[in-house]
Amino acid sequence: MVVAAGMVYVYSVQSESMVYAFQASTGNLVWSAPLVPHTFHAGMQTNEPVAMSMVDRILYVLSCTGDIYALDGSSGTRLWSCETLALSEIHLGTINLTIRQDTVYYTDQHQLMAKDIQRSRQRWLTTISPEQIFLTHSLSDTLLFASADLDPEGSYIYAFSAESGQQLWQSELLPDPIFSAPIYADDLVFCIGGTTIYALDVVSGTLRWEQFVGNTNDLVAHIENEHLYLCLCGAYQQDIYAADMQPVRTKGALLALNCTNGLVSWFRNITICPSMFHVKHGVIYVGQADGKRLYAFDAYDGTTLWLLDQVIDTTDIDAALLPGFGSSLIVVPS
Repeated sequence: MVVAAGMVYVYSVQSESMVYAFQASTGNLVWSAPLVPHTFHAGMQTNEPVAMSMVDRILYVLSCTGDIYALDGSSGTRLWSCETLALSEIHLGTINLTIRQDTVYYTDQHQLMAKDIQRSRQRWLTTISPEQIFLTHSLSDTLLFASADLDPEGSYIYAFSAESGQQLWQSELLPDPIFSAPIYADDLVFCIGGTTIYALDVVSGTLRWEQFVGNTNDLVAHIENEHLYLCLCGAYQQDIYAADMQPVRTKGALLALNCTNGLVSWFRNITICPSMFHVKHGVIYVGQADGKRLYAFDAYDGTTLWLLDQVIDTTDIDAALLPGFGSSLIVVPS
């Protein structure tokens, strides 16, 4: 889901590959646009959309075949398309669409590439050790940050010049899988490991601090008011199972870390299974996986502000889908 210029953009993959644009204030449908006819293999759709990004009022949609479609954000008219590499059937890491100034950045195994999407021409290609596999990457200012997996030892974080692809630094080996895109803020790069948070110096890549938090998940962390906010998939600093091998009663946890030193400002275990998480203007929003409740917590200390019942009508949702499948949450204060 993308929210921009008073519009909400979503795509569907269940029965047809469509992109929809709704008016953010009313929910009214503004336009809908088909991408490509379905293709199937062994009963599975092989060309469904997997990511979107809005740049300069152009909506870019990535399909799992590696094709990128550029749509006019106001009308849905297709402007052009560009081919990149198809996604692996078993894709580890965050699937994102990283675009800036008509350049898309993407990876293939140990290769990182930049391509001009209008001219469909490669700008540069850089490689790392073939023993490592790029999992995810993010772009900030003139730098491109990427995590690479060295299974089973851990992960490396890299910084590259977005203009030339030149490698600027490589971090020490972090003993954790890092599937989420690195987050850049001020002079630090934050990396969300499987159980531990790492903060690296943006200039040198040296480790500034690390903090063990417990089992993380794929809910994107947020930075606000010099704090890194996380929503965990288990209790704070605990595994899914307690020492006696009984399931931990808490199903998630909220956590605020001081960005400068990594110290825990507060944490709160919660008894809901979260599938949506967002932080905006001092409020933490958490959606329950079954769609029945939306919670709001104070970002200052984690206290409950309010909850909203029956957020999503689940009557027509396919019962075979896992709770929270396809859900996302973006808060745009009025």
